[in-house]
Amino acid sequence: MRFDVPNSNCMNMEFIYLSNRFTTGGLQYEFSWLDTEQLNSIQFYQAYQGHIKGAAPINAAWKQDVTNFDCHEDFVNTAADQPTVTKSILCVRAYKEYPGLYDFLYTGATVHDGRKGLISHFTISGVEKELGLQFTQKFIEHVRWTLLSN
Repeated sequence: MRFDVPNSNCMNMEFIYLSNRFTTGGLQYEFSWLDTEQLNSIQFYQAYQGHIKGAAPINAAWKQDVTNFDCHEDFVNTAADQPTVTKSILCVRAYKEYPGLYDFLYTGATVHDGRKGLISHFTISGVEKELGLQFTQKFIEHVRWTLLSN
């Protein structure tokens, strides 16, 4: 079976070491376009789900360092004039010993024509909640613009 997955990603390699088990200051984003002509819709969705499940935070942290992720799922219309909808999952966790700092983990999943899909993902660590939410909004807006320009 043929399944093309071109992707683009970027990650900073500058981390702040808070302890031997806890790092912060990371930023990573990734875009993957999944496309097939040979898989049926069920096979496509199974493979697509496998790529979505691979999202993970970029920094190292133990239970003693951070709270559990609190996740919110939503469907976002990418454009008023197109029927494209993105399933967005935003997860946030707080630092226990550093009040006001958070890690953000975002995944957006958009399917086109039952055999093509875009997965957008980012993780940022050690940011204030408001800044993380602003970054999320800008990221979603960028992906929306990118989809419209294709």
